[in-house]
Amino acid sequence: MNTATVLVTSTGGNDATISDVGAATTSWTVATGGAGAVTLSQAAEALAVNSFTTPGTATLTSNRAITGISTTEAANVTASSVTPTSAGAIGGADDADLDVNTATVLVTSTGGNDATISDVGAATTSW
Repeated sequence: MNTATVLVTSTGGNDATISDVGAATTSWTVATGGAGAVTLSQAAEALAVNSFTTPGTATLTSNRAITGISTTEAANVTASSVTPTSAGAIGGADDADLDVNTATVLVTSTGGNDATISDVGAATTSW
């Protein structure tokens, strides 16, 4: 897929992998009702997460960077666990930080860049 905005709504419990190979940053809004693992992948540009909600595992991958794009401090990602993996930075200053509401976060920054992640949930998070 090569698009500027992706809106996904699913009620099934199956795993899903959604990939964007385009050359522009894509704004992602994803809501799933099933407990399957959901992976968002942005190959050529930054992965910009507006809202990603799933009762299962949320995996975010990018060859560039992963950022939140919400102008509020509400969670960009709400899931049982969140795994951002990026060759670039994860999160950023101000509204670009990745706000999560989860029990577990496993961060991998393969390029040795900074990670700025905020936990906005009420529960204790394992980092």
